Amino acid sequence: GLTYYIQKNKRPEKRASVRLSVHTGSLLEDDDQLGLAHFTEHMAFNGTTHFPHNDLIKYLESTGQQFGPHINAETGFDDTTYKLEIPTDSPEVVSRTFLVLEDWARGVTFDPEEITKERGVVIEEWRTGRNANGRAQDAQLPVLMGPRFASRKPIGTLESLNGFKPEALRRFYKDWYRPDLMSVIVVGDIEPDEVEKQIKEHFASLVNPTPEHPRPEIAIPPAKDEVVSVFTDPELGGAGVAFIGVQNYRDPRTYQSFKSDLMARLLSRVLNERLNELAHTRNPPWIGAHAGSAQFSLVDRGVSLGAGVLDDGIPRAVTQLALERRRLLEFGATETELERARKNLQTQFERYLADKDTADSHTKVDELLRVVTLGEGVAGVEAEYEIAKKVLAEVTLKEVNQYVSTWLKVDRAVVLVTVPGRAKSIPTEEAIHAAFDAADKQKLEAPKATEEKKPLLAKLPEPGKVVKVEEFPAIG
Repeated sequence: GLTYYIQKNKRPEKRASVRLSVHTGSLLEDDDQLGLAHFTEHMAFNGTTHFPHNDLIKYLESTGQQFGPHINAETGFDDTTYKLEIPTDSPEVVSRTFLVLEDWARGVTFDPEEITKERGVVIEEWRTGRNANGRAQDAQLPVLMGPRFASRKPIGTLESLNGFKPEALRRFYKDWYRPDLMSVIVVGDIEPDEVEKQIKEHFASLVNPTPEHPRPEIAIPPAKDEVVSVFTDPELGGAGVAFIGVQNYRDPRTYQSFKSDLMARLLSRVLNERLNELAHTRNPPWIGAHAGSAQFSLVDRGVSLGAGVLDDGIPRAVTQLALERRRLLEFGATETELERARKNLQTQFERYLADKDTADSHTKVDELLRVVTLGEGVAGVEAEYEIAKKVLAEVTLKEVNQYVSTWLKVDRAVVLVTVPGRAKSIPTEEAIHAAFDAADKQKLEAPKATEEKKPLLAKLPEPGKVVKVEEFPAIG
């Protein structure tokens, strides 16, 4: 059941980006395993079948790789990914790279002494996250994503990291590190047939555990009303507000879903243009604001409107963000706005096409990794350019405006407010709800459909002329 992706790419020469992605993360932890998805990732570097203790790091570094830029791994709610950037001018290094991947897939040894050593390392990582941003995440994660996500942060809890039993760690690895949840991705200056041969040699004999635990897809739970979080901390650098609408959604990866994504990108540009214009008015509601789509997981996406504001400007910013969201819902985009967004997006796809032969392997491997972890579709630069060109030429203002309600639809509406401790006044949750109510009561005006037909300069300047020429024979 293992999936693999191989792509030949010669930039940079004699290098390849390699990933082992395991579709398992902290959401799958049992109650006695908090933080152990991430701890398992750490243990993969501390002893495997063919590389005991820290021999794995020593070997990889002997090939010219450095821990951090070339050797790394990360654990999230849904996925764990191991990353290598390897030299490919040595067949032996390429071959042993797949031995490393195989060991990560089934050969982590979980030596008790190494587990004890690694507790201190992971606990220190937990401590470094106890800053203002970490405290904000603690307060806002339950509001944004619900209790399951809040109780399964990848770093775990201090109590669990200090007290978990090694058996719980081994059980997590046995249950979830299995071929039907794994993907191997290789992009670089390689021969695809040879890489495919190596993948089959090292992974074909892997078997799924018996009995096999069903792998649940855990979505962000819906909420009937806006859920608000106001967080203040003396170490915060500035005030901000974000309105996030979460949808439970899985991309079917069809032509129509690609077209829908393009319409969402057009609407993002329209909305960002409006938010930016408001930032440049005489008495702006925010210092800066931004809107855009977000993908939380395979089964959750959303639209976020956020603004950075002066410390006492939160309620006004909330009202204005709600107004701009409502304005787009009620009136849609204008023909002028759509045309600007259309040209902008067309230029972006033209740039992608122009850069297709110069894109490095790291960029391309990340694209394929998003296919695995976020369910994105990938048809290749040329095909996507042709589809985008067709859609952008044919999509009408009526179609785009009809899509607004789908784009802004929410199963869970969340308002996250952060305020520095120095602020003169800290808004309550009731004040934030009142700011939303104020937006609902205001009468909206339709956006003005201004045409940009004026020249940049009303009167062109008189052209100049050359008044003196000097030659320097010594330098040509």
